[in-house]
Amino acid sequence: MAPAALLALALPVLSGCHASVRGVEEPDGTERPTVLSLRVTAGLPGEGVRAVTDDQDPDVAPAEDTGEGKITYMQVYMPRVGLLRQTTLTPAGVDGKDYTARFELPLKQSVPTSYAVLVGSQDLGLTERDFTADKKVGSDRFLDVIHKDGFIQTSMSSVREVTIEPGVSDPLQENRNFFTAEVERIVAKVQVSQKDGLSLTLPNIGTLSPLTYSMAGSAKQTYLFRDHAGSRTLVNETAESAIYTDFKSVINDKKVPTDWDSKDAHPFLQRVSDKEGTEYVLDGYYRNAKPVTNATASATSIKGGFYFYENSMYGGDKKVADKKGEIKYNRIAYAKVYTTLTPTNAYTQGSGGERVVASADEFTKEQSYIVDISKELYDKLRKDPAYRDRVSSGFEFIPGESGGRTVYDLRVTDKPGTFYEGVDDGLLYLRLRDAVMLGKNTAVRKYDGGRMVYLVPMNRQLDPTKKFVNYCDTRRNNIYDLTIKGISGIGRNYDPVDPDDPNVPKPEDNPFEPPTDPQIPVEPADYLMRITAKVIKWNLVEKHYALWN
Repeated sequence: MAPAALLALALPVLSGCHASVRGVEEPDGTERPTVLSLRVTAGLPGEGVRAVTDDQDPDVAPAEDTGEGKITYMQVYMPRVGLLRQTTLTPAGVDGKDYTARFELPLKQSVPTSYAVLVGSQDLGLTERDFTADKKVGSDRFLDVIHKDGFIQTSMSSVREVTIEPGVSDPLQENRNFFTAEVERIVAKVQVSQKDGLSLTLPNIGTLSPLTYSMAGSAKQTYLFRDHAGSRTLVNETAESAIYTDFKSVINDKKVPTDWDSKDAHPFLQRVSDKEGTEYVLDGYYRNAKPVTNATASATSIKGGFYFYENSMYGGDKKVADKKGEIKYNRIAYAKVYTTLTPTNAYTQGSGGERVVASADEFTKEQSYIVDISKELYDKLRKDPAYRDRVSSGFEFIPGESGGRTVYDLRVTDKPGTFYEGVDDGLLYLRLRDAVMLGKNTAVRKYDGGRMVYLVPMNRQLDPTKKFVNYCDTRRNNIYDLTIKGISGIGRNYDPVDPDDPNVPKPEDNPFEPPTDPQIPVEPADYLMRITAKVIKWNLVEKHYALWN
């Protein structure tokens, strides 16, 4: 692996004023104005680190026209000096990546002090008491953290102790009063692309619309400073499991209750469907899906993607999962790839009652029809307000016989593009009636308007010998770059962890919909993509997947 570059993000150099630092007086009893400079660089990986694969590039630049690499505001806390602020930072230098300001301090003596640094563009209203390892920031400040004028980036809450000397007018690296601190963005990022020429045709199944994506699983809180962030890239600690060593997020010890109802709010993670009253949280940030674009020739941070707070569950003594199925989607950060399918091989009933392939034209029309149902289902639906007006019963005479039978009906209306999948036979059908009558399916999935979703773990790691998923933690300042290499099967008709996702909501008008447990494991390779993880100055984590069901 090539040696890491020294400068990984920006080189902000600070300055400002503070007038009350005192100590043992100099022999002449005079105060001596002094200037201190602080160079801030992005956190760099240490030796022997790697991402999900050995293909790692720690030198990927911030995306253009975003706040990923901008710095217009700084705070420096020095316990012996106080809290210094600077709000007028502007780029300088030929490459526009240096930021310079001045903190001029009147000193009578040398002052030893530790320090901490926060840079970005927004004032979070911090006081001196907030510069601690356990200081948290919540979802209410998320849009400030990822502001277009500059992302919040922080050092540890207490960097090594240094000494500020009096009488320094031009601090230089080889001189006095020149200090450094490594900072990292307090968010991670996911971006999804597709290989150039990716086929959206599924042989003998149908054609897909252009892909879009969002994500779920951002923690609702994160640590402000990087004291708990551990190793910046995945490390083969024992040559067995790739993990972020010593990394522990705010939610590390939290567990999703086994009886959690996914129609309720998630106890500590963000989902696409989350609302505050009638409005989507964060101004609909995760609701608004973004297009999946063609992958770039080399690793890069693209304009777009979704930012999120880090999410860990193995930051304690237990480093990885012990068994297959232990890690569930309702506990990790994962991408959601959306599309619609127009079937080319879905069945319907012909004029003679036989099974025939439905024409493409049929999927452009609204479908209205009646489905014969059992008395047991009729009695159940008649008590349900959602179905009460859609069920009926009547007496049907049998030709050639003196008697007849009581029949029970369900009236169904499907919007254009809708199709069904028989759970028992695995075939696609134009109508619910076709799936029940022709396929004899007792459970049927409805793809409302043809919409579907693929769930893609951002950092899917495998046990090196048993090959089950044993680690999915996602860490700050990492870009999880997911590349779709192929699609060979249809996705889910909704996300069981997020059934109210407005991009692909759970169908609530299909009594044949099979129940789905929101505790779905990240097993087997549900919609497998090969993921290559890199971590950029931004640390980039590239992964490549083939989507299937």
